[in-house]
Amino acid sequence: SLSQQASETAGTEQVVLLLQAVIAHVKADQLAQAVQLFNSIQINENDVKQQDLARLARAHIALVERNAEDVLMQLNEPLSVGSPSVFLADFHKLRASAFSMQGDRITTAEEYILQGNYLTNEEAVLKSQKLIWESLAIIGERPLQQLQPAPSPDVLSGWMELVRLSKKYQLNPTLLLAAINNWQRRFIDHPVHLSLLEGLRNRK
Repeated sequence: SLSQQASETAGTEQVVLLLQAVIAHVKADQLAQAVQLFNSIQINENDVKQQDLARLARAHIALVERNAEDVLMQLNEPLSVGSPSVFLADFHKLRASAFSMQGDRITTAEEYILQGNYLTNEEAVLKSQKLIWESLAIIGERPLQQLQPAPSPDVLSGWMELVRLSKKYQLNPTLLLAAINNWQRRFIDHPVHLSLLEGLRNRK
């Protein structure tokens, strides 16, 4: 386990392993153990990596406690330059979850889009994109059009347009297919996973 590995190390490496163990406890629904372990860790205020991971650990705890404000307070400032991709992906996922808890669907989608920049596993990318879709699908067709932030090739704007088209033509697969093909020409470099587009194309 991470705690066992930590007992065999010292210094920054030990603290990082212990903080990762805190996050693992939270993900395993062991909140009491997570808080207890977190409170026992001596974090070096001058060590950027320890500080970043401590903020992520506190945010994980706050999220399980359904305290969205605390999550966003912990993650108000960006992580340090050169942070590992796994930290950065976690940072945006936590912020997305907090904004979702607050009912801010567009900012939730924005955070999942940012998370996608740090994901390399295709399954994780697809899961993140489905959460973008779910966040925006709650918004009505007209607000999606009114709230679109920028013309193509803005990524968020592309997602909002695609969700809007799926709503507008949900009862007409032929028009939906034409609309998707037109969307693809306008948002040529959009990161949407091809399987999501195929799912829309194959709607009956």
